[in-house]
Amino acid sequence: MRLPGEEGWECWLLDARGAWQKSPKPEAAAGGIFVIPLRCLDSSPFWVPQASEGRLAETTDLRWEALGMEPGAGGQHWAQWPVATVGDKLLVGSVALADDACEELWHRSLPDSFEISARLYPISHDEAAIWRELGRLVMAVQRNGQLLHTTLLSARLLDAAAAKEIRDLLMALEMQGLLSPLQAVHVWTESAPGFADALQAALGVRIHTGPRPAPHPPHARSHLLPAAAAAIRRDREKARRRR
Repeated sequence: MRLPGEEGWECWLLDARGAWQKSPKPEAAAGGIFVIPLRCLDSSPFWVPQASEGRLAETTDLRWEALGMEPGAGGQHWAQWPVATVGDKLLVGSVALADDACEELWHRSLPDSFEISARLYPISHDEAAIWRELGRLVMAVQRNGQLLHTTLLSARLLDAAAAKEIRDLLMALEMQGLLSPLQAVHVWTESAPGFADALQAALGVRIHTGPRPAPHPPHARSHLLPAAAAAIRRDREKARRRR
């Protein structure tokens, strides 16, 4: 598994006990899982009538296309999943691949699958987590045990100004009716002195600090597939059939 670390890429291998261990070698072999950094994704949760759940894929297609995203010939450029049901409405989490989807990072060793980085970490019900990926600060928010939203922070350092940015981002989700009352925030990277206190004062929730936990791919895959990766797979399959 190729994973975006704090400042560079990491290779994680599955050991005999079924646990993921970080390899001392940063380069992963061909195949495996390519974990997409959040900087390569757009996140847009939305509400739909509960009666529309059977047409969720079609609704998501229309939503992302209306936002100017390309569906990707032969690929799967966005994913969606139910988050919570409130009355007769269904809250849906959804992300879409950016145009290049970090193609330069996976092209040399075509992965078997692509996964969203935020789905690999243990974030509990109605909690958020902040960590650093490839030098940039990112945040993921859960609701009802499901990934609700991901975002790239503009702050480069976790300080009092970053605490205000995080407060404003969460407030925007709350004002749209997307966020239920937050219970805690996990901080998995270094921060300036006083940041945890500033964030606690801004949000009024528990702040937990510590190292980033080991990743664990979810049982249900996202099925994201960049169009370029789909084209390479088709070409390889054609070449195999001609042999």
